[in-house]
Amino acid sequence: MKIKDKLNRLNQKDEVIAWKTIMSAHGATYRKLEKNLNEVECGIPRFRILYFLYFEGPLRPMEIAEKSSASRPNITTFLKRMKIDKLVIEQKLKEGKRPKYKLTKKGEKMFEKIFPEHIKKVSSIVKPMPSELLDYLTNLKIRA
Repeated sequence: MKIKDKLNRLNQKDEVIAWKTIMSAHGATYRKLEKNLNEVECGIPRFRILYFLYFEGPLRPMEIAEKSSASRPNITTFLKRMKIDKLVIEQKLKEGKRPKYKLTKKGEKMFEKIFPEHIKKVSSIVKPMPSELLDYLTNLKIRA
């Protein structure tokens, strides 16, 4: 059997089809949500930081990076920009400890303004999933 035939058979496995579907859906959803957020001058990386700090903050850059699957240097760069824009402030801790970041009043107001509209857009794109599927997808994330 030729290698191309073997690879074509692999490509038709149910698991591979599911993976390709998930990746395609993620890409399409990301692009649509990114377009919406860009219209209010808030890209997805900035939105994710606002989201985590609003609901779970104050957080260190590494904690935000882990939650958002981004690198700590990227998160640190975004936090510096957000600090300049007066959306976040550093919370100094004991000497030698990395600071935590929290939202300013301006950051909270920005998030509170854009979050409801963002969720409307999410709801128009994403439909509820059975809890069994959500559990499975959550466990994939944990094992990664």
